[in-house]
Amino acid sequence: MDRGRALIAGRTARNTLLVTGGNLAGQAIGFVANLWLMRRLGPESYGRFGVAVAMMMLASQLSDIGITTGFVRYMALYHRDAPAKASRLLRLTFLLKLGVGAAVLAGGWTLSGVMAGRFLHAPELAPLLRIAFVGSLGATLFGFFQAVFQAGERFGPYVRSNVSNNVLKVGLVIGAGWGGWLQPLSAIGIFALVPFLGAVGALASLRKEERRDIFTGPWDSELAHVLIGFSKWITFSTVCVLVFNNIDTFLLQRLSSAREVGLYTSAWQLASIFPVVTGALTTAITPKVSGYRTAEEMDRHMQKVKSVTGVAIVGFLVLSGLSNLIIKILLGQQYIAAISIFNILLLSFMISLIMAPVSVLFFTMDKPQVLSWLNLIQLLMVVVLDLALIPKFGGIGAAISALIIRFFAIPYMFILLKKYRREWAHG
Repeated sequence: MDRGRALIAGRTARNTLLVTGGNLAGQAIGFVANLWLMRRLGPESYGRFGVAVAMMMLASQLSDIGITTGFVRYMALYHRDAPAKASRLLRLTFLLKLGVGAAVLAGGWTLSGVMAGRFLHAPELAPLLRIAFVGSLGATLFGFFQAVFQAGERFGPYVRSNVSNNVLKVGLVIGAGWGGWLQPLSAIGIFALVPFLGAVGALASLRKEERRDIFTGPWDSELAHVLIGFSKWITFSTVCVLVFNNIDTFLLQRLSSAREVGLYTSAWQLASIFPVVTGALTTAITPKVSGYRTAEEMDRHMQKVKSVTGVAIVGFLVLSGLSNLIIKILLGQQYIAAISIFNILLLSFMISLIMAPVSVLFFTMDKPQVLSWLNLIQLLMVVVLDLALIPKFGGIGAAISALIIRFFAIPYMFILLKKYRREWAHG
């Protein structure tokens, strides 16, 4: 009981609750937009839209190349001990993300026709993919400004920006529906526009000195070397994660049908409460965990993981028990085939939530390559599993693949955490 009170009373717990609450509110608001699209477009058209959204997410994550994780880590260290270096890091990170984001946009725009026709076997998706790549640049910029809030543990503006973005998205989607021009192309256009508007709003919420450092600070080559050196493993891991998080959508489009994509992505949206909580938890704890210096701090952190495990299991049991009712009421009879997919994805995401606070400890020990190799193994596994299961089981096969690779992560992480913690403690 005392441990539970200490967890709730702690600053990390308050930040986690704030970010989780804000992200859940934003997710709930944003879900209204997706729910409107699911019901208005139907499984097949929503599936085409889902492929474009997956490409937008893929491109925006690729634009990050691990820079955000390195930025948050070093800002947490420099903020206390080297404020001048922290100021230079702002400018450096902004320029790197802007440059990589622009390059991804240019390359994606050029190759959209080839990807739609040759890989996805759906040439009609090319215009949607081009708009998705434009939106990826906006998402990259918005993500950078959110990372500035995260690094400074200023989660109030972090949450407000997220919620505002989703409110705007809902307004534009519903307005398009009432106006009679809601189609997959206009829908992805709205989803591409909103991050740019959100980036402008987040920029305005930064402190004056932060905006000055971002746009006028000097380039620090030595600091760039440090950041990129740390981020190289994160980059490798990011590429693996972003591919295996989206490959199921693309392979469903190629090996199955747009309808199966629609069923799978709708189930993913409904089950996304767990990824939202996972992201919020990671966002809140990363700055603090990055500053750990002793094995005792790490041990206390692992005790708190038990609380996360209990909450995750309860959440899974409740949502799984209500899955039939949730899908029938929210999506209607046309999505009834998504119930099994929904339950399998719920279990997968519950595992990810439990393992998230464990994974950040490898950054504390300067062992990001542990997660990079895990992500590579998972990527290879999901491709093999999807190729075997999707042609036979469709969306259910993709969901089973997602579950298997997450089960694999449990023994892998705990075995290596035990090994490297011993070395780190004696180092």
